[in-house]
Amino acid sequence: MEERFFFASGFSVPLTIVKSDGGYTYDTSDFAAIKQRIFEEKADWIIYVVDSGQSLHLETVFGAAKDLEWYKVEEKRIEHVGFGVVLGEDKKKFKTRSGKTVRLNDLLDEGIKRSEDKLVEKGRQNVLTQEEFNAAKEAVAYGCIKYADLSHTRQNDYVFSFDRVCF
Repeated sequence: MEERFFFASGFSVPLTIVKSDGGYTYDTSDFAAIKQRIFEEKADWIIYVVDSGQSLHLETVFGAAKDLEWYKVEEKRIEHVGFGVVLGEDKKKFKTRSGKTVRLNDLLDEGIKRSEDKLVEKGRQNVLTQEEFNAAKEAVAYGCIKYADLSHTRQNDYVFSFDRVCF
């Protein structure tokens, strides 16, 4: 099978639509997704919230969709809102496909465990009812996690650490 590419105007890197083995790529799925959002969902404004490392890829997909006259910039907004890359303590990018990332449930569970330990250390279990103690440990954990996430500039990369996020 012959590989199929699409060169969007103004971009030197093509989108690979079909690989030589007949398989598909992120280019294929992202290209299909933008078409579906424009034609089936009739979206007027599409916002891609994806790490900044994907900027060129997304701009190429947007450019190809414009070249094919799937949309006009005067009529529809299609934007990339980039954010920094989450790095492991080894300073390497977390890659979701490798399975070596921290799952949200695990982060929340660790936050609750650490907040409970801190509350016990301060003797709060002696002055709060069990219901109040449970509410306090969740409030402290989730508050710390939210603060850690919101306390850095969105576009900057950051190193993930349970110690930074959960106290």
